[in-house]
Parts: sequence; C-alpha cells; structure tokens
Amino acid sequence: MHYTGAGREEGPLAHEEAMPVSDPVNSPPSAPASAPDGHLGETILALIQAFLKTGYYTSGHPETQRARAGLYDEVRVYLDGHSEITFIIVADGERREIYLAGLRNDPIPLSSLMLKSMAELFIPKFAEYFERKSLASFSLKSAISQREFEAFVDLMTEPPLAADSPEAARDRLTADLVRLDIVMVSTVFNVDLVGMGRKLPWRIKNILSRLKRDLNLLPLYHNLGATRLAEIHRMVLGDIIRPLRNVKLLSELFLNLDLIGFDLAGFEPDQLEGMLLELLPAELKAPVAAELARSMGDLQQSFEQLQDVELLVRKEYLRGTLQRMGRELLAAGRFDADLFGQLVSDGILRVDDLPPELQERLAEGRLREQFAADPQQYLARLAALPPEPARQRLLAVREELPELVRSGRLPEVAALCAAAATLQPVVDFAEDEALVSATLAAARQRFAGNKDEQTALLDLLAGLGPFGCALLAELLDIDNRYVRRGVLERLQRLGPVVLAPVLAVLPRRGGWFYLRNTLLVLTRVAPTAGETMQLLRRSLSHAEANVRREAVQGFSALPAAEAIPLLLPLLKDPSAEVRQRTLAVLGRHGCVHSTMLTTLQRIVSGGSAEPLLLEQALKTLALLPLPAAQRPVFAGLLGDLLIERELFGLRHKATDLRPELKVAALAALGLIGGDKVPGLLRRFCSDAQPPVAAAAREALRRSGAG
Repeated sequence: MHYTGAGREEGPLAHEEAMPVSDPVNSPPSAPASAPDGHLGETILALIQAFLKTGYYTSGHPETQRARAGLYDEVRVYLDGHSEITFIIVADGERREIYLAGLRNDPIPLSSLMLKSMAELFIPKFAEYFERKSLASFSLKSAISQREFEAFVDLMTEPPLAADSPEAARDRLTADLVRLDIVMVSTVFNVDLVGMGRKLPWRIKNILSRLKRDLNLLPLYHNLGATRLAEIHRMVLGDIIRPLRNVKLLSELFLNLDLIGFDLAGFEPDQLEGMLLELLPAELKAPVAAELARSMGDLQQSFEQLQDVELLVRKEYLRGTLQRMGRELLAAGRFDADLFGQLVSDGILRVDDLPPELQERLAEGRLREQFAADPQQYLARLAALPPEPARQRLLAVREELPELVRSGRLPEVAALCAAAATLQPVVDFAEDEALVSATLAAARQRFAGNKDEQTALLDLLAGLGPFGCALLAELLDIDNRYVRRGVLERLQRLGPVVLAPVLAVLPRRGGWFYLRNTLLVLTRVAPTAGETMQLLRRSLSHAEANVRREAVQGFSALPAAEAIPLLLPLLKDPSAEVRQRTLAVLGRHGCVHSTMLTTLQRIVSGGSAEPLLLEQALKTLALLPLPAAQRPVFAGLLGDLLIERELFGLRHKATDLRPELKVAALAALGLIGGDKVPGLLRRFCSDAQPPVAAAAREALRRSGAG
C-alpha cells in the first residue's frame, strides 16, 4: 500500500530495479485487521515507508514522490482537533519502542497499531532515523504547513555523516530547521535530556527537555516578531499541558521545573511556572497542589537526612510554586481544607492569608485531631464549657462518627451521642442526612463481621435515641438475615418512637420487601395508630402476597366490626397463605358471616386437598360461636372427614389425615357438640395414635358427655 496523487492504491509497488521482498523500503505495509485504529496504523506505516523511500532514493525520485503523495493530508487527519502529535523513542534494555503521543490521554505504542510482523520489520527501521539524528522525540504541530512537513522529511532522511557526534548531529539538524524556517516541528535530542540524575518518568524527562530546547531555540528565528513569539511561547506550553491529565505526572512536571527554570533565554524562573499554571485546567489545580504538598514533606525529610544543597534549592523552588498555587486557588474560591491545612502547617501560607470560612474549617480540623487523639478527654472537657462553645465543639467532631463505627470503637460512639443528648438545645444527629448516610455505610461494613460484632453494633444503635432509630430504620431490609432479624427485634422493643423514622424511609424504598418488614414492625409497636391503619388498608390490595398476608395479620388489633368487612374479600385471595392467615384473623374476631361459613364448609368438605388451609379451618371452627342452625351441618362435615366412608365407589380412609388434622377436627367437634358427637368422639378415645386418643377424650369432656 502506498500513496498516489489520487490517494491510496492497493497492490505491490512498481520498482525501477528488483528489490528483495523483505526489504522494508519496498515491502508494502498492510493494515492489521485487529488493530485498535486500522486507519491510524496505515498512516503510520505510510509515514515510515515515506522515510525509507526518501532515504533510499533521492528526494525528487518518482518512487519517493509516489510514497509521499497524499501523505501530508493523511497526517493532517490526526492533527486536526489536536495541538500536535509526538513520536518518542524509549529504550528498554536492547528493545526499542516508539510511542505516539497527543491523540489519547496516554502515549500509544506503535507496535499496538500494526501486526506483529509489520512492527518487527518497520519500527526498528524507523528507530534508526532517531538514532542518526540523536533524537529522543519529534513533534508535528497542528499548524505545520505542507512545505515544512516535506522539508522535515527530507532532513530526517539525509544520510548521516560518518564523523557526526551526537552533539554535531544535533547542531546540524537545529541549524537546518532554522535555515529552512521550520517552526512547527519540535525536536528533543538525547544529549539535551535533562534530569538524568533524577528518577523521572520518561514522559516528564522528555517534556522538560523539550521545553528547554524549544524555548531556547525560538529566539533564533529572527523573522518572528515579539507578538508572534509570545503566541508561539503560549502554544508550546499549551501543547505540553493540554494532553496531561494525570495528576501524578503533572505534579512531577512542576516538582522538577527547577531543572530548566534558570536556563531559559528571555524567561525568569517564575515566568515559566506562571504561564504553565495559567494553562493548567482549573479542576486539576487543587489535586496537583495537594500532590506537590506531599512532595514538600518528602523533600524536607530527604534534606534533613542528606543535607544536600540541591535538595534545599528544590525545596525553596517548590515552596514558591505552592505559594503561587495556593493564592490562585484562594482567588478562585476553591477551598480545600486538607490542602490549605497542609500549606499552613508547612509554613507556605499563613492562617491570616485565608478567608474566615476556611479558617473556621481549619479550626474544626484541629478539633477533630484532638478528638481522634483522646475522645474521652475531649468529651469530658465539653462539660466545663458554656452551652454554645460546647455545641460548636461537638458539631466539629460529629463527622468522626462514621469512622468510629467502621473501626468498632463503639463506646466512643455511645459517648459522643450521649454528649449530644445532654446539650441544650439537644443536638439531633438524625437531622443531618449526610451524617446518617455516612454512618449507615460504615455500619453496613461493620455488619460484615462476626455475629458478636453484629450483636454489639445492633445493641449500640438501639441505645442511640433518634439517631439510632434512623439508622435501624434504614437497615430494615439489609441482606444479612441475622442482622435483619436483630433490627426487627430492636425496633419492636423501642416501641412507638420508631413509627416516624420507619415511615420516613418507606417512600425511598422500591419493591415489596421493605413494606412487608414495615408492617411487621408497625403492627407491633403502634397497631392502632392512624398511619399504621392507612398503610394496612392500602396493603390489602398489594400485588405481592407476602405484603397482603402481613397486612391481614395487622387487622387482629382492630375492632371486629371494622376488621371483618375489610378481610372477608380476602377469603377468595389467589394465595393459599393469605387465605389461611385471613381465616385465622377472622376466627379470632369470632366472624360468623355467611361468606365465612360457606368458605369453611367448602374447605372441610374438600378433605385433605390443602392440608395447611384445612388445619387452619379446623382451628378456626374451634374459636367460632356457630349459630345453632349451623352446628349440625359442621358436625356432619367433621364426621365425614374423620370416619371411613365410601363415595362414588371410592373408599376414603380417615387414616389418610395427618394426626394434627385429626386432633384439630376432634377439638372442633367437642366445642360444636350435638346428639351424635359423643358417640363419634368415643370411637377415637382408644385410637392407636396417642395424640389423637388424648384429643378425643378432651373433646368428650368438653362436650359434657365424658
């Protein structure tokens, strides 16, 4: 693949003379099918091949012209929308890799843009051009003209001079760039790399070296006026800062500006720093400053150990950088309390330099440090303070609660909450939504521990008053079953005070599970409260059977006249469990409504088809004051259930009934009574199953015939 005037052309190259197929000058590059960006890979391969063709032939040779035709436009595709693209050679032992920077946040290895066979063939050849010129990198800026591009390719592919030293190669290429007025190409030479004595990331080493070279080289272009020179200065610095978004790399850049800050033509050290800070995105200034503040501590420690003058110079240079950054952040209203606390602590800024609100936050930070050092002593001192100072000191450390919970320092949590409760007016931590949320997150982490830790935390929360109630209410649907049961038990023990916090959480929860657990709590702590009754009525028609079942249970506490009309429709609920619970509650209310009696008759006459429902029906019959007209009906149904009979040619055996069903049926018969009941009961007094026999004798005694 190569370039023609009309664009790309597939197929082998035409040669004036036969060349080996493996020769990288004439082997057509093919784009890898699996490359992350196939078109980019093709463009890079075409650029390398243009270098090879130009170096193999002469600049005006037809093969060279064909290789370079359209190449500038292809490269421009990647320059448009970017300030520049940079090729950087990095040596790792004997292996050399070339990276492409400027298109993404991180440099792209060229080997990732092409097939392995292509990379092994072309990248070493490309690297040779870097070595000829002693180059560490070169950058093509977005404003590069086609004339500059073509001239630069010619310069890069000139044959090396045998006697060229690295310094001579640098000086010759630099002079040629100036002579040909090639401004939109930036070069960094190996002999000019700075920071060789420091362990710098290779990107930072390259950036600093490039800054030093570019800023010192620009004054040599005598045709540049002062205004144009200032524009290019800003462009050069912008091209450096713009692609960097990594806080660590940016901090390394500012931390090592002293390597070049004193050696720039026409620049004062703080002028370079000021321009870079101006170009640094606002959202990155505070994180970079925080990273530099940490580096200040490292430099100070190293200086104390080594007493190296260079470290002292670096420390003072960094102090000036941090002072400038701190003042810029203050002017922009970006108040990071931790950062400015560190700057004040290191003597870089004074407390008086800070606005009042930031001074107040730093004072709170110092109070939190005192609390963390000795919480009990801190809280003990509050008792000796007037109410308002005590209140302010307590509020200053409330944000420590989540960490205390997370680390299991439960006595200190209890002491802090107790201190809040003794103040007048009382400090209610439950009103601070952010504090509740953070403490809740810490509690959830703590509940991942063993059961002893879980129990201790549950007991603590139950004793924290409104704040503890708010946290327990949030935990009502926690996944951990042991913890969830503990939450239910403690909320029920706390009584009606939990009504408001539980109902406050309910609207924020989706699904049915929290609602079901809410009903479990409220029907036990405030069964007749208006809010509970409203929730129960709404829940009877809920789509989830578990919710309906729990709502039915809640109607046990209502007067029968109010509960029965609401519950009767649920005797036809599609869920057997809901119908079973409805029978139980209606039985406790003594309901003998015709719908109730018809339902009971249907269940008993159906036999053991639904054992659980049948058992509940039998237990319910034992509770109901049946009308006289209904007693013989149910006595007959129970007799049919218990006694072996033949129906439609099929024999039904009472022994098919489980013992507990027989026991329930016999108990119901004893309460219903009737002329035929004693004889029926006597038949079971000597039953082979002792529980059945005992139930028959007890029923006979209750019937008055025993």
